[in-house]
Amino acid sequence: MLVLFIDELQYVEERQLGALITALHRAAQRRLPVTLIGSGLPQLVGHVGSAKSYAERMFSFPEVGPLSGEAARKALEAPAARLGVKYAGEALDEDQERHDP
Repeated sequence: MLVLFIDELQYVEERQLGALITALHRAAQRRLPVTLIGSGLPQLVGHVGSAKSYAERMFSFPEVGPLSGEAARKALEAPAARLGVKYAGEALDEDQERHDP
C-alpha cells in the first residue's frame, strides 16, 4: 500500500494538482493500493474541482475544526506522559485560557 500525505494542498499549482488527480484516478481504476491523505484550507474543494471536474466526486472533504480545551490538553499530555514527561498545570491552564473565551 502506498499512502501519500500532502499538507497545504491549496498551494499546489492547478496543472500539477490535475496530474496528481489523474494518476490517482488511474490507480483506482486499476485497483492499485494507492491513496492520498491531504489537507488544506476550505478553498481546496474548489481548487480540486477546477483542476479536474470529476475530482470532487473522487474524494471526501471532511472539515476539521479547532480542538476543545479538554481535547487540546489531552493532545499535549498523553504523548508527553508516554515519555515520562509532565507539563506544569499552570502552563496548560494558561494556554487554555488564551483559547477558550
